[in-house]
Amino acid sequence: MGNICHAENAQYNYGGLWELSLRGKLICNYWQFLGDDERKKIELQLDEYGEFPIWNTSEQISEQIIEDDEYPQYWEVEDWEDSDWDTESENEDTEATTEE
Repeated sequence: MGNICHAENAQYNYGGLWELSLRGKLICNYWQFLGDDERKKIELQLDEYGEFPIWNTSEQISEQIIEDDEYPQYWEVEDWEDSDWDTESENEDTEATTEE
């Protein structure tokens, strides 16, 4: 937690910090670092990639459907123990050395 992460499946690679949701899932909280103008610019793009709450896609979009009411706009890591996020954070402070 607290290490740098980036939005996935989005046109722009917004930065955020890893945090645990109330349900114990690791999430990238990039959304809280965006200003109002940035949010307006990316809302449609995030919706297209599933990074924003899911919309009712009937002929007329009339209301928003939120499948998970906790952090619906965040990207969640389902199986973060097997992902490479922790490997990247572990290697942040190490330097690669090569033998000559």
